[in-house]
Amino acid sequence: MTYISRFLVGVAVVLTALENNVAVANPFAIPNEYCPTVTKTKTYTEYKTKYSKTLIKTTTCTKTTTRYSKTSTCYKTKTSTKNSTKTITKTSTKTSTKTVTSNVSAGTVTKTVTDTQTKPVTDIVTVTATETQPVTDIVTVTASTSSCPAVASPTFACSEYGFIVDDLALYKIDLHTAEFILVTDDVDGSNTINALGYNVIDNYLYANEVSTGTILRIAADGSIERVVQIPAIQGAVIGDIDTNGKYILMISKTGDQATWGEVDLNPTSPTYGQLTDTGTSTASGFSFVDWAFVPATPSYLWTLAVDGSGGYAVLVNYNINSHVYTRVKEFPGLPATAFGAIFAVNNGDLYCNQNASGDVYLVNIFTQDRPRVVAHGETVSNTDGARCAWNIIEAAPASP
Repeated sequence: MTYISRFLVGVAVVLTALENNVAVANPFAIPNEYCPTVTKTKTYTEYKTKYSKTLIKTTTCTKTTTRYSKTSTCYKTKTSTKNSTKTITKTSTKTSTKTVTSNVSAGTVTKTVTDTQTKPVTDIVTVTATETQPVTDIVTVTASTSSCPAVASPTFACSEYGFIVDDLALYKIDLHTAEFILVTDDVDGSNTINALGYNVIDNYLYANEVSTGTILRIAADGSIERVVQIPAIQGAVIGDIDTNGKYILMISKTGDQATWGEVDLNPTSPTYGQLTDTGTSTASGFSFVDWAFVPATPSYLWTLAVDGSGGYAVLVNYNINSHVYTRVKEFPGLPATAFGAIFAVNNGDLYCNQNASGDVYLVNIFTQDRPRVVAHGETVSNTDGARCAWNIIEAAPASP
């Protein structure tokens, strides 16, 4: 089945499950058969000998493909040895004999002259040349690519719970009872994490390790998997993930200029784990420390910000495509401080946890009624929130 076919079937399964308000295993998760574990090692050795010359070529290649990565390593070794010996021997001997006979009219005179000349000439030349040229050429090439992302387990279900990072701990909040339930009191050791987002494609939470720019994948049992380190997002505390697996971050803000970045967290994408886009936008007259994605408004992220001069709450959205901020609704009668954890429901409800008081406010992006307190938590300095926005809760909790 192709990815497109799986995607269409997956959409149908998710929509059916949501209509019946039940959890469903993620149909978009990349199956094991697409990412087998294979290790292959091949060694090639070639010998050539001609006229006392020997050439040895050895190539060893190891290729390992796992569910998480593909690594190829090749070693090439070449050794050449040449031996040559040349011997020349030359010997020369010369012998000559001369006989002279002459006849005279008065008589016969015979004169024989023998001249024997031997000239032994010996010219022996021996030339021996031995040349050994060992040439070793070792080339190692190692290439690693993330063919399939590492998989943490178990996954979350697309449930009614919201999730909040409270300093170093992770809680889930029951939106019916307003109860905070501890998932783990130590997500990443002493490291601060933030920019929490829920990925509906694989049903994991993702967060940024603030000090290093390392993206973490968080499983339902609170265990983590380090996905990739992107130095450019170091320090980012604002983020959420849209339904396409795009991790949208506000990395930093200087004056009115906000730097944004987008990381691909779709496990089936060839650019998975890469920073695919970044830029700056103008965000003037207000401040905020978290935002949330609402699938019903797929081009926007939403936040409950604080007006820069009046100190009251302001409903603001950010256009994912144009990167423009818009003040949607002001609440001048509602004094506000930073809302560090915000998560959403697809009916437009935003749950906003205020750092200084620990109160959780509820505001709807469509009705835009005055935000009201629906839960009480503890005050916190480092917090962030996320939720599977596809799940529609039956009714929002009443104000406590």
